[in-house]
Amino acid sequence: MNYLKNGFLSLAFLLAAVAAGAAAARDARPLGLTCNYAEEPLGMGDRRPSLGWRIDTGRPGYLQGAYRVLVASDRKLLEADRGDIWDSGVVREGRSQHVKFGGVPLLPRSGRFDVAYRMLTRPESPGWLHMVQSERSTMSESINQNGPGSGHHPYGAYIGFWLYKYLGGIRPDEAKPGFREFVIEPGLDSGLAEVSVGCRSLYGEIVSAWKRRDGGGTLTIRVPANTVAELILPAGAVGRNPRVNGVRLRDIPSIAPIPSSGDGKIRYSVGSGTYEFELR
Repeated sequence: MNYLKNGFLSLAFLLAAVAAGAAAARDARPLGLTCNYAEEPLGMGDRRPSLGWRIDTGRPGYLQGAYRVLVASDRKLLEADRGDIWDSGVVREGRSQHVKFGGVPLLPRSGRFDVAYRMLTRPESPGWLHMVQSERSTMSESINQNGPGSGHHPYGAYIGFWLYKYLGGIRPDEAKPGFREFVIEPGLDSGLAEVSVGCRSLYGEIVSAWKRRDGGGTLTIRVPANTVAELILPAGAVGRNPRVNGVRLRDIPSIAPIPSSGDGKIRYSVGSGTYEFELR
């Protein structure tokens, strides 16, 4: 069994030789791990990317007979031969390109804000923050300090969209674009103490600002006139008797509960106005 570990992704290969013998299988080395055909990409828009690799044996007549893919949130898990995000199991086929990721949809929609934030603030390579702290004048193409690329084309290095969409939680309703109706799903489980973001839509400014304190906190949202927001919160975030603007939520006619979709989250339809929710 051979391993290739790259950032938070590991490929564990079970290789078999055809016509080359068992010695070739032992000598096989997986190289050039790619995710959506790029080595060590900083980001991607595909929630189920394609994985690939090359094999080097130095011997003629070699064919791959099987593989196993591990995807983990921490390198220590990979070293322990565990994939907490995805373990493909042993797949007995020779494919080494266009292998589709088969785990839960990747960050950040998987809800693993803790992992995304750790990658963002990691001060050493691989990570995003090390590029800010380095002596380079531009962002790199690679999340690894000495990785491939020219070092001055930061494709995928921007993080602004993540701050707005997944920490502040402001994003358009994909079925109804234009922000006449939109979603606010703040990243209350990110481990941060305070986040404040605003977005200027055609209807006015949308705001999502929250503070976490021991035993509670507040969430303030602003919904422009002539729009409606779907507010999505973790179960238990506001308790069984939520209070908004100092009164019971049930006494505010512009806020109405939305039936549960079975994902463990609570939802509200929120009309225009500024609201401060008390968090638990």
